[in-house]
Amino acid sequence: MHERERVARRLKFGEAADAYDAVRPGYPTRLVQILVARAGLCDATKALEIGCGTGQLTRDLVRTGSEIVCLEPSRELARLAVQNFSGFPKVRVREEQFEQFEVLAGAMDLVVAATSFHWIDPVVRCNKAAIALRPGGMLAILKHEHPRPWTGFFERVQDVYRALAPELARSSVGGDSEKRPHELTREILSSGRFSDVETLSESWEQRFDRDDYLALLSTYSLHRQVSEDRRARLFAAIAELIDREYGGSIARPYRTTLCLARRAE
Repeated sequence: MHERERVARRLKFGEAADAYDAVRPGYPTRLVQILVARAGLCDATKALEIGCGTGQLTRDLVRTGSEIVCLEPSRELARLAVQNFSGFPKVRVREEQFEQFEVLAGAMDLVVAATSFHWIDPVVRCNKAAIALRPGGMLAILKHEHPRPWTGFFERVQDVYRALAPELARSSVGGDSEKRPHELTREILSSGRFSDVETLSESWEQRFDRDDYLALLSTYSLHRQVSEDRRARLFAAIAELIDREYGGSIARPYRTTLCLARRAE
């Protein structure tokens, strides 16, 4: 993905900011607890969150009492994040891209990116995160994947995509999601700035009724690139499938990966 396309697509989320806030899932409690413990978060620590959205992970981090700087490039998402954390004086939301954010060297105990690290310029992300961290500070990267092979609704719905939005159709088997944690580990280690890289994962599912699932789809950047009229026809057909064959709701499986690394001393 070229950098111009990367920037354009990550700003697309703001077009569905309210839906993003309402239906985008958070992160498994066990993985969040591990992150908090490994990073030693408490009321004396400082964290930098890259691409906070409307606070899907931030909601868990504020409970630690840490000072948190949240970067969110989308104006619409940043606005909702400000509203969501208006009662937390130690949370500061900045409408800013990580690439342009002026980091203070060694100021942070944690740099965390939840479903956002892949949007950051690969030339910048590991090195700049290391600069922001104190020696021994932690980089944490969370990522949701849809595990394959797809079954049931998720296999059936590919026929709808092939008919109405073939550029969004995907094979129900294969794919490279299994390789991504290993690629991320290699990237972090090859930067020469981190050690003690650890990857953990958890499989889980979340049930969505028809309307919430369509709202979730509306927050995906590739779906937002489809013209409004074609997207309306696509969503109507998906809704009809959910109602007709799945009783009005579906369970969406997730595999969430947490990658942790220490900034080298």
